[in-house]
Amino acid sequence: MLKTELQEQGFLPLIVRRIERLNGGSILHGVVWDTPTALHLGTMEVLDLDTNRPVYVRRDDSGWAIVSYFPTNDVEPTNIWMREDTFGPLDLLMGPPRKMGSGR
Repeated sequence: MLKTELQEQGFLPLIVRRIERLNGGSILHGVVWDTPTALHLGTMEVLDLDTNRPVYVRRDDSGWAIVSYFPTNDVEPTNIWMREDTFGPLDLLMGPPRKMGSGR
Protein backbone atom coordinates (compact mmCIF):
# COMPACT_ATOMS: atom_id res chain seq x y z
CA MET A 1 0.00 0.00 0.00
CA LEU A 2 1.33 3.44 -0.92
CA LYS A 3 1.92 5.92 1.87
CA THR A 4 0.79 9.52 1.70
CA GLU A 5 3.33 12.32 2.03
CA LEU A 6 2.19 12.89 5.62
CA GLN A 7 2.60 9.20 6.48
CA GLU A 8 6.15 9.33 5.13
CA GLN A 9 6.76 12.20 7.59
CA GLY A 10 5.56 10.06 10.52
CA PHE A 11 1.91 11.12 10.62
CA LEU A 12 -0.75 8.46 11.22
CA PRO A 13 -4.40 8.53 10.09
CA LEU A 14 -6.73 9.57 12.92
CA ILE A 15 -10.40 8.61 13.17
CA VAL A 16 -12.15 11.48 14.93
CA ARG A 17 -14.77 10.17 17.36
CA ARG A 18 -15.83 13.47 18.90
CA ILE A 19 -14.83 17.11 19.22
CA GLU A 20 -15.64 18.47 22.66
CA ARG A 21 -16.18 22.22 22.60
CA LEU A 22 -15.17 24.05 25.77
CA ASN A 23 -15.11 27.69 26.78
CA GLY A 24 -11.85 28.83 25.21
CA GLY A 25 -10.77 25.53 23.73
CA SER A 26 -11.48 22.10 22.28
CA ILE A 27 -10.69 18.47 22.99
CA LEU A 28 -10.40 16.11 20.04
CA HIS A 29 -11.16 12.48 20.91
CA GLY A 30 -9.99 9.97 18.32
CA VAL A 31 -8.37 6.65 17.50
CA VAL A 32 -5.19 6.08 15.50
CA TRP A 33 -6.12 4.05 12.42
CA ASP A 34 -3.62 1.16 12.58
CA THR A 35 -3.35 0.76 16.35
CA PRO A 36 -5.82 0.53 19.21
CA THR A 37 -4.58 3.86 20.58
CA ALA A 38 -7.21 6.31 21.82
CA LEU A 39 -6.07 9.94 21.88
CA HIS A 40 -7.51 12.89 23.76
CA LEU A 41 -5.87 16.00 22.32
CA GLY A 42 -6.53 19.50 23.64
CA THR A 43 -6.02 23.03 22.40
CA MET A 44 -6.91 26.49 23.70
CA GLU A 45 -8.40 27.22 20.26
CA VAL A 46 -11.87 26.41 18.99
CA LEU A 47 -11.35 23.73 16.32
CA ASP A 48 -13.12 24.15 13.00
CA LEU A 49 -12.31 20.65 11.74
CA ASP A 50 -14.01 18.98 8.76
CA THR A 51 -14.44 15.35 9.87
CA ASN A 52 -15.44 14.31 6.34
CA ARG A 53 -11.86 14.77 5.15
CA PRO A 54 -8.60 13.10 6.26
CA VAL A 55 -7.12 13.91 9.67
CA TYR A 56 -3.57 12.89 10.59
CA VAL A 57 -1.60 13.01 13.85
CA ARG A 58 2.11 12.84 14.68
CA ARG A 59 3.05 12.30 18.32
CA ASP A 60 6.38 12.93 19.97
CA ASP A 61 7.72 12.20 23.45
CA SER A 62 7.12 15.72 24.79
CA GLY A 63 3.40 15.34 25.58
CA TRP A 64 2.40 17.26 22.45
CA ALA A 65 1.13 16.11 19.05
CA ILE A 66 0.73 17.79 15.67
CA VAL A 67 -2.67 17.36 14.06
CA SER A 68 -3.01 17.95 10.31
CA TYR A 69 -6.60 18.61 9.24
CA PHE A 70 -8.84 20.50 6.84
CA PRO A 71 -10.78 23.39 8.36
CA THR A 72 -14.45 23.51 7.38
CA ASN A 73 -14.95 25.35 4.06
CA ASP A 74 -11.20 25.50 3.33
CA VAL A 75 -9.33 23.77 0.50
CA GLU A 76 -5.88 23.69 2.16
CA PRO A 77 -4.99 21.60 5.21
CA THR A 78 -3.50 23.18 8.32
CA ASN A 79 -1.48 21.92 11.29
CA ILE A 80 -2.02 22.60 14.98
CA TRP A 81 -0.04 21.58 18.07
CA MET A 82 -2.28 19.88 20.63
CA ARG A 83 -1.62 18.67 24.17
CA GLU A 84 -1.92 14.91 24.70
CA ASP A 85 -3.94 13.34 27.53
CA THR A 86 -6.46 16.18 27.78
CA PHE A 87 -9.57 14.94 29.56
CA GLY A 88 -11.16 18.20 30.69
CA PRO A 89 -10.87 22.00 30.87
CA LEU A 90 -8.31 21.92 33.69
CA ASP A 91 -5.93 19.85 31.57
CA LEU A 92 -5.93 22.62 28.95
CA LEU A 93 -4.55 25.06 31.51
CA MET A 94 -1.74 22.78 32.63
CA GLY A 95 1.32 21.88 30.60
CA PRO A 96 1.82 18.31 29.42
CA PRO A 97 3.04 15.86 32.05
CA ARG A 98 6.78 15.54 32.49
CA LYS A 99 8.41 12.32 31.43
CA MET A 100 10.15 10.41 34.22
CA GLY A 101 13.83 11.35 34.43
CA SER A 102 13.60 14.09 31.80
CA GLY A 103 14.48 16.92 34.20
CA ARG A 104 12.13 19.25 32.31
